[in-house]
Amino acid sequence: MDFGRGLSFVRQDPDWLVKTLLGSVISFVPILNFAATGYSMDVIRQIVTGRETPLPKWGENFGDRWVRGLIATVVGFIYVLPLVLIGCGWGIVALAGNAARPQSNGQATANAPVLAALCSIPIFFVAGLLLGTLAMVAQARYAVTNDFGSAMRFSSIVAEWRSGLGRWLSVLAMTLAIAIPFGIVGLLTCGLGYLLVFYLILVQSHWIAQAYRESAGVTEPATT
Repeated sequence: MDFGRGLSFVRQDPDWLVKTLLGSVISFVPILNFAATGYSMDVIRQIVTGRETPLPKWGENFGDRWVRGLIATVVGFIYVLPLVLIGCGWGIVALAGNAARPQSNGQATANAPVLAALCSIPIFFVAGLLLGTLAMVAQARYAVTNDFGSAMRFSSIVAEWRSGLGRWLSVLAMTLAIAIPFGIVGLLTCGLGYLLVFYLILVQSHWIAQAYRESAGVTEPATT
C-alpha cells in the first residue's frame, strides 16, 4: 500500500482543483450527490486498470455516473444492513424498557435492556468497522466490473475481504486519520475548508483501488 501516492495523485491532473471543487459542491447536494459517488467508482476502476490520471471529466456520462453512484450506495447499504437492523432492534428494546421501568422517588431504576444496549456499544463499533470494510470490497468489485450481481457474490467478496483484511482496515484507519484534522480545519475556516472534501474522497478511492488490486490479485485491465 502506497498511501503517499494516494495523497498526491490527484494533483497530477492539471485541472484537479476545478474537478475537486465541482465534486465537493455536488457531494453536498442531496440526490445529486450520487453522481459524486459514481465519479469515485470511475476513479477506482481507472486506477485498478492501471491509469491514474487524468481524472474523469465531469461533463462526460453524467447520467450513467449518477446511476452507478446510486447502485454503489445500495451495495454498501446492503452489506451494513445487518448492523442497522440489529441496532434498531436494540434501540427499540431499550426505549421500551426505559418507558416501562418503575420510578423510585422520582428517579428511574436500573433497567437491564438499557444497560445491555450500552454495554453492546463497543461490540457494535467493532462490527461497524468490519462491515464497513466489507462494504468497501463489494463497492470496489462493483466499480471494477460494473456488475451489481458480482458485488452480491457474498462468498467471493468475503474471501477477498479476509485475504486482505489488514489492507482494508489500514485504508479505513488512514481515512479517519486525515478526515479528523480535515474536519477541524473545516470548522476553523467557517466551512470553506469543506470545499476540498472531494479531494479526500478521491484519496480514499485510490487507497481502495490499491487494496482491491492486492487482495484480488488483479494484474490485467478489467473488462465490463
